Amino acid sequence: KVTIVYGNTYKMLKHFVKNRKGLDNKHQWKVYVKPKENIRSSLLIKKVVFYMHESFSTTDIVKKTAPFEYSMITYKSFEFPIQIEWQDWLNKKPTIVNHWLSFNKREQQKFITLTVNKEILEEH
Repeated sequence: KVTIVYGNTYKMLKHFVKNRKGLDNKHQWKVYVKPKENIRSSLLIKKVVFYMHESFSTTDIVKKTAPFEYSMITYKSFEFPIQIEWQDWLNKKPTIVNHWLSFNKREQQKFITLTVNKEILEEH
């Protein structure tokens, strides 16, 4: 079994940036998906799609290469789905998880477990 970590890092900015609606963007964050173990992300993950809030100019952030992460500065937290597409050799359907951006800690993580045949993993 392999543990996949998804979550976000966070930092409050000292100098706020006004967005196009005139609101103070003060929260700098990075959302990510990666194996907890020392395994190359691209060995397991084919693609990650971060589905941002509909108010964003770009709502579907697609990452096809590691690192599978996305950074932004916003004025508030929100929840959004993350779709993880696995490499073909895993023969697994995409996984969708919901993530609420956490601004309470420097880093917030959740975990999912991926069952992988160790011998096949070592072949790749």
